[in-house]
Amino acid sequence: MKKLISILTAAVLILTMASCSAFKKKESKIERNKNGDIIITVADYRDSGGSNLNNTYGMKIFEFNKADNGYEIVLKDYSGYNQQSGNGNYRNAVQQLEEDCMNGEVDIVFELFTEAAVNDFNREKQMKMSSNVSFMDGFSSFANLAKKGSFADLYQYINTDNEVNTQTLDERILKLSEIDGKLPYICPIYSVNYAFGNTSVVGTKENWTFDDMRSAHEKSPNMSVLQYSDRRNLLAMILDGMKSSFIDYSSRTADFENPKFLDILKFCKDSPENTWVLEAEPLFYGRGMQYFEGVGDSEYGFFDVDTAMDAQAQNEPFTLVGYPSEDGKGAYIDLLERMAICANSPKEVQEGAWQFLRTFFTSDPVTCYSGFPLNNEAFARMEQQALCHSYTDPDTGETEYFPEQDVPQETINRIKEYISKIDRLETYEDAEMYNIITDEALKYFNGGQTAEQAAMMIQSRVSIWLSETS
Repeated sequence: MKKLISILTAAVLILTMASCSAFKKKESKIERNKNGDIIITVADYRDSGGSNLNNTYGMKIFEFNKADNGYEIVLKDYSGYNQQSGNGNYRNAVQQLEEDCMNGEVDIVFELFTEAAVNDFNREKQMKMSSNVSFMDGFSSFANLAKKGSFADLYQYINTDNEVNTQTLDERILKLSEIDGKLPYICPIYSVNYAFGNTSVVGTKENWTFDDMRSAHEKSPNMSVLQYSDRRNLLAMILDGMKSSFIDYSSRTADFENPKFLDILKFCKDSPENTWVLEAEPLFYGRGMQYFEGVGDSEYGFFDVDTAMDAQAQNEPFTLVGYPSEDGKGAYIDLLERMAICANSPKEVQEGAWQFLRTFFTSDPVTCYSGFPLNNEAFARMEQQALCHSYTDPDTGETEYFPEQDVPQETINRIKEYISKIDRLETYEDAEMYNIITDEALKYFNGGQTAEQAAMMIQSRVSIWLSETS
């Protein structure tokens, strides 16, 4: 489901990265401009649509450079690195960025850099090679850089900052972002990915297991399982909540010949091939929630859930069933606009990079997307705005109220409680695993092999992938 929910707008920046054992580290030196200001290099990617740094981030950089703070941010364009070499192999911008992080030649990396760079790389690759090529994933590329130790631990700056620290930010989200006790990146906002259904159909139990979902569908066989989906996305949605049942990342082992996985494959094959064209009511609805919202219609929803919203606007109760998982904890947090500082940049440069990044985490964050703020004061203000929707004209000062959009305190409290219990993140570093599973599952769905054969092939290929990426 995350493939559908991914928020496809403007740009994501990538703050500095560093350290990869494949490269020999160079001695990083501090560069200064003619005024003696320390230069901070930000990775940029300029495709046919322009820079990945949109107006929001561009204005932030302009304001930072305009201030007399002893630093200057400069952009390094990586678009020239996405090209095919003479031997037919591809060198891409993310590989160059990885090397530059190791050598201290870039200092700040925003996640949308990797998304923009990888999307452009995939387009070029598809144009020049067969349609069977394996594509990179921008979110996965950013996450993998973090796992390799390319990014600095931001706790060293948060723990000594009087305004942006674990008291002013949501410490629970920071904890979820940690890798081995360190904070390699930080996000100014986040969304909640979950699923819900009308209580009259799905019952009152929150956070389903796979068996709960299957049982509910058996009671309503004329309904599709998930709104606006196909077999591949249905399988991905189920795996989002259940992959820990089949993969042990600590031991790097897989168990896809498990009977439960065979049940999932067969369940997906028995589902409609494509629910986009069906008029049947879905059993439940996938959703990405970025702010407090009632059960009425919302023009900012990631999905067109008008059918469900119409029913709920008539005060029909709803149940937050989550995505199916074995432990009944199928909802997850999706970190938006992640940012990082390269670990191998000189300390003085890292300190300046933090002075820039911290401007995204004040009580009035400015970002590309809508989302729940990491800043606690901004989160509380969002709650108050949801209770009383209004708009004040900046020219006249007149305020107009929209009571029909107000969210009841009871609903807000329910959402807050639900979010507080979510203990997992949306992860992207295993995008290749999803490609493997999808490849073999589609062969089964299309009659090319049995479920058992698909599970055996997935087990073999994923085990090799786990070994190669350990």
